[in-house]
Amino acid sequence: MKTKLLATPAFGLAFAIMMLVVASCDNDVNDDVGTVTINLGASAVSAPGARAVAAWPPDEAGILKDITHIITLSSTGQANITHTLEGGGEVSIPNVRTGWWTVSVEAYYYKASIMYAEGSDDVEVIADKENPVTIIMKPVFLPYFASNTAEWEAVVDDIIERAPNPRDYRIIITEDFNINPITDSSYTFGSANDIGIVIGGIYPDTPTISLSGNGSLLRIGNWQNVRINDLTLKGSSTNDAPLVYINGTNFSMYNGCTLTGNNTSDDGGGVYVNNGNFYMYGGLISDNTASGNGGGVYVGINASFNMNGGVISGNTANEGGGMYIDSDGTFRIMNGTIYGATATGTDANTALSNSGAALNVSGTAATAEHGTFDAINTWQTTGTFTTTDDTITVVDGVLQP
Repeated sequence: MKTKLLATPAFGLAFAIMMLVVASCDNDVNDDVGTVTINLGASAVSAPGARAVAAWPPDEAGILKDITHIITLSSTGQANITHTLEGGGEVSIPNVRTGWWTVSVEAYYYKASIMYAEGSDDVEVIADKENPVTIIMKPVFLPYFASNTAEWEAVVDDIIERAPNPRDYRIIITEDFNINPITDSSYTFGSANDIGIVIGGIYPDTPTISLSGNGSLLRIGNWQNVRINDLTLKGSSTNDAPLVYINGTNFSMYNGCTLTGNNTSDDGGGVYVNNGNFYMYGGLISDNTASGNGGGVYVGINASFNMNGGVISGNTANEGGGMYIDSDGTFRIMNGTIYGATATGTDANTALSNSGAALNVSGTAATAEHGTFDAINTWQTTGTFTTTDDTITVVDGVLQP
């Protein structure tokens, strides 16, 4: 006996309702989402070394081919959508809710450790469609690579030629090499002004740039703000100039930096600051000698040396083995150590005249203080220094016993 499925009116109504619900769900899905197709375009800003960015991603002699893009889609009331794109090309992101979205792209290179460029734009997502948007990538700074003397000189020449346009640059040092010194009153980056330059290796690599003769390795002039990180600068054992000379600008050094091996017949073995500001956030100034004053650091008239980390050790001078503060010069320390005459091993700074192995404060107009900056960036002094042979160690503005 066969069983029949009766097509009753009730069954037919239920089946029809079920199909309507399914269709409605399908329509909800299709009506609520679309696909965002992202293309990356080049900006009008040219890349260094006359290699114009004609397409994205650029290929700086093959070095920038491994760019990592971090893509973020954001919209009010919606969770952000993130996507990673290696290299270039087009990328499609499906299942994006309808409405207006902001597409932001950050481009990183060199092991995804340095942001090279960024861009953003808005796109309206229409359901069940591909919604294209082109993001124009604009370099955050102009990157350079230097692995030898010739490449360094080409980089410097290119920066000078771009003056006086205000711009930020980054010089990535990839190998050890020697450079020719600045032997006259000119500056490393010429008369270029209103520029910012970061020079250094990529952590944990700390390459070394060495002087190939007498003169300064870096001479930084007015309105040339320079920062070094993860880099060793090595001087000459028979020099007549400081390793680094700062005049009328800001210079910063960070962890992973060492200024060493310079022996000058004048003042300032490691650093000479003249009418400018030196910021030490870490690193080491060590094993430099001045026949004059300031084996490690010489702070000249209307200049300042601001220390918030790092060590000054093993330097020698007539006065102020570690540091010499000239009349109207200023020294402020929040954190860090300047070793004195009795430090163990090779850490001790030496004053041949027995006047300030660690620090020599010259005259009543010179300022030497420890302290901190408050919430509105106003300096708060917690104590002062006079000439001393003793080790100076300061932690969070407090002089340690």
